[in-house]
Amino acid sequence: MFMAAVTRPRLDESVNELFSGKIGIFPFINKEPARRRSKNRYVGTMETKTINSINKEIYQSYIVEKLLPAIQDKWPRIDAGSPIFIQQDNAKPHIGLDDEYFQSNATKDGFDIHLICQPPNSPNMNVLDLGFFNAIQGLQYQQAPNSVDALIEAI
Repeated sequence: MFMAAVTRPRLDESVNELFSGKIGIFPFINKEPARRRSKNRYVGTMETKTINSINKEIYQSYIVEKLLPAIQDKWPRIDAGSPIFIQQDNAKPHIGLDDEYFQSNATKDGFDIHLICQPPNSPNMNVLDLGFFNAIQGLQYQQAPNSVDALIEAI
């Protein structure tokens, strides 16, 4: 599973791109040392393992420790004071709109970042599922990755 963060590109008056709108794609993975030796690796070699069960704590840590720093790093400084909305769907592991840990980290460095939930059954949000994620899946199928690391590299 991946968490993707994109926004509209920012253009100047001459239609030159100031900000591409690409913030990041974050895989839900852990790096663990191998417990046993095999023909492919030695004991202790770092392996990439997927996180199979995403809960609120994991989701909250990814939002606060990965997404917020990426936004604060890549966001155009000219727009830093304007409100930024992180839109999440209504899945159970997602954090509440009034989460205190998120709120305390979202206002650092003069940023005004808020969480919102997308409307249920909204056809306006199908663009993400049908367009963006389909395009990523198509690129992934072209490379035919055979490991988690290769999949992450393809995406």
